[in-house]
Amino acid sequence: MRFNHIFLAIIVVLLTFCLLGLPTVNADEKPENLEILSSSVTSEFPNGISFTADFSSNQKLEEIKIYFKSGPQSTVQYAYMDLKELNGKITGELFYRTNSGDRYLPPGTTVNYWFIGITESGLEMKTESNSFIYNDSRYEWNELSSGPVTILFHGPMKTRAERLSDAVTKCLEIMGPITGAEIETPITMTLYNNNAEMIGAVQSRSMATSRELITEGQAFYSESVVLVLAGRRDIGTATHEITHILVGRAAGSSGQVPLWLNEGLAEYGNMDKSISYNRFLEWAMDTNRLLPLSHLNRFPGDANLTLVAYGQARSVVDYMITKYGTDNMANLLSLLKSGRGIDSSLEEVYGIDLENLESDWRDSIGAPPYVPPKPKTTDLPAAEPTPGYKLFTLSPDSEGTDVSMSPIEEDALENNLQSKKLEGACTTGGRSDLAWIGLLLMIFWAYGKTKRRA
Repeated sequence: MRFNHIFLAIIVVLLTFCLLGLPTVNADEKPENLEILSSSVTSEFPNGISFTADFSSNQKLEEIKIYFKSGPQSTVQYAYMDLKELNGKITGELFYRTNSGDRYLPPGTTVNYWFIGITESGLEMKTESNSFIYNDSRYEWNELSSGPVTILFHGPMKTRAERLSDAVTKCLEIMGPITGAEIETPITMTLYNNNAEMIGAVQSRSMATSRELITEGQAFYSESVVLVLAGRRDIGTATHEITHILVGRAAGSSGQVPLWLNEGLAEYGNMDKSISYNRFLEWAMDTNRLLPLSHLNRFPGDANLTLVAYGQARSVVDYMITKYGTDNMANLLSLLKSGRGIDSSLEEVYGIDLENLESDWRDSIGAPPYVPPKPKTTDLPAAEPTPGYKLFTLSPDSEGTDVSMSPIEEDALENNLQSKKLEGACTTGGRSDLAWIGLLLMIFWAYGKTKRRA
């Protein structure tokens, strides 16, 4: 009985300590939160994005950061807002610049953003996520959506936008299975009416390039954005650029794919193919100007050869899909996504390397086989004899003669020696003559002395 009392006492003590350890709850205390009273996001394309928001919090805020993600494949970025506090309301402002090369955002990019407030104690409070489209603020845009694609246009372009929408939908249905890419993620296409409008929107390497060339289209894989210049080739341009987006999705990044394969697939997905590439391909065959695929990780600077490169790329991809089927192309891009090189990926999927693929393709179009140029040989310098001791033989002079000399060296040395002998006063020959004269003088002197004694 006494044991039971002790056991109950121990339980009571343990329960007391447990209850004392529990945190007390104040009914008047509110949980920490960050409330957005109002917010606005304004596109100031191409210079940047202006964020403004009013906040309320029951905690003292040290700083507020805005996090944003521009496109489905891009990374999350953040920046600190400039804060002002008045009458318990906190106002935050930020202008995020997009007019530099590394921060460029194409028009039509969907930006998802949210705020995180940080208290003096280091507590972080996060708001809900919002989104907006970073449009080209120079124009008022209309939208036309069909499936995952939204086309932005302005002015009397609705009929053209509808025509492009039909072509792009067909392209996705065909090229989705061929590339193995998913086609549900939204894509935004911005349609410009003329080149003057387009120049202010595209990302160009230089102003000279912008003035000299007309950019008909540009694809941005990370943001899932396409820019298209309206015109008689806009269907081909739009479907070409949309295919670039799919290749990027299938291979993880378009940079993983050799340029000839990337452009070849984009041209294969072109719903309004130009015959000019075929003509330049024929010209290259007739003049032996076909370019080796191994050299087409970048296209040549010559305009004619660039068109040849596009024609080759399209023809090679058409050959691969026709002969080996669509599934193999999707498998090839999947291997490239894993980090495998083009030769290794081709051998696993098709059983051939790049050189054999090129030979088979050339044979299929009746082109001569590719013969790699022979490496240039350079004449190696003649080996010099190993330095060693020189062998000398005795001679009337003290200079000695190198018995291992070549005839040329020997002649040179002989001439040198002759010139030295002609110098006279300080040569060995000169010293010998003086010795003989001295000896004769001594003989005559001794003879004269003996004669006087007699």
